[in-house]
Amino acid sequence: MVPTLNVWIVHAGEPIAGIDPGARDHRYGLLSRELARRGHQVVWWNSTFQHLARRHRFHTDKRIEVSRGLVLQLLHCQPGYRRNVALSRWFHHRALAARFTSLVAGAARPDVIVASVPTPELCEAAVGAGRALGVPVVVDVQDPWPDIYLSVVPPIARPAVRGLLAREFRRVAGALGAASGLTAVSDTYLRWGASRAEGRAALPAEVFPLGYDPDVSDPPDEGARPPIAFRTRFGIPDGARLVAFSGSFGQSYDLDTIAACAAEMRRAGRSDIQFVIAGDGDRMERMRRRSDGLPNLTLTGWLDQRSLAELMAHATVGLCRTPGTPRSRCPTRPSSTWRPACRRCRRSAASSRR
Repeated sequence: MVPTLNVWIVHAGEPIAGIDPGARDHRYGLLSRELARRGHQVVWWNSTFQHLARRHRFHTDKRIEVSRGLVLQLLHCQPGYRRNVALSRWFHHRALAARFTSLVAGAARPDVIVASVPTPELCEAAVGAGRALGVPVVVDVQDPWPDIYLSVVPPIARPAVRGLLAREFRRVAGALGAASGLTAVSDTYLRWGASRAEGRAALPAEVFPLGYDPDVSDPPDEGARPPIAFRTRFGIPDGARLVAFSGSFGQSYDLDTIAACAAEMRRAGRSDIQFVIAGDGDRMERMRRRSDGLPNLTLTGWLDQRSLAELMAHATVGLCRTPGTPRSRCPTRPSSTWRPACRRCRRSAASSRR
């Protein structure tokens, strides 16, 4: 019989099903619920600030008993932030880490802590708590922070930006080096994390890809065509093959290449292919400008759980185009195939493989 564990999951930024309107469980929500279902006691440390909506869920610390064995501990701090890349976000992360550190002293001791990168500050605080309490900490890599910031500046400026972010690079290296184990969403991210683990020649490591709960996400019949209502709602031509992307419109994804690919398809007269980009974020206005005059490029905004499942189940191609940094995050289940859709995407895919 597997002993019952007290598990802390330390991650802020993910939508919370049942609290955020229309939200579904993502990586840590799924992990939290599955651990609780198996009889473990779970505390998920998150934030009162909703990253995607850029607003506070609550205006004080909030402890919510989600289900038997699962507690959601929301940490409140100011300020919030309005952009992914902003000084206010850095201040927010530092304040959140400080709030976490101030509350853990009075919390029941865990048996294990799972902390994520990002964010470096909260991850560092979680590793510090594990060290102080004498419990193992597993660091899970979702994004290679702070490397991502190097992808938004010209190559000539990257050495200077790296110098400005030296403290953040040391913060991540220290947290990874002090971890008891390492997990990641892909092999590339795992190698990145292992290479940044300061002072560790070897670290127990494993890849756990992104996933979703099919019980709440799958449409009833995957063999059926997408509902006419879905196509009509967004002006998608009936019979067009769907090339789909879903995600945040921030620095993590190279959406400009997708728009350029749609433009190339348009010039080639390929009216049988429709690019559908689901999501929102800092770059939405930029993508609206890029899509102007491209009837084969549809921006849906955030889709509800059902609509997203229908889109991804019936798409011919799923796209996952990331900037030229050590990144690799592929779709969990967008369609039966994943292949480049035009010459520009083929060049991007070849570059990614190299």
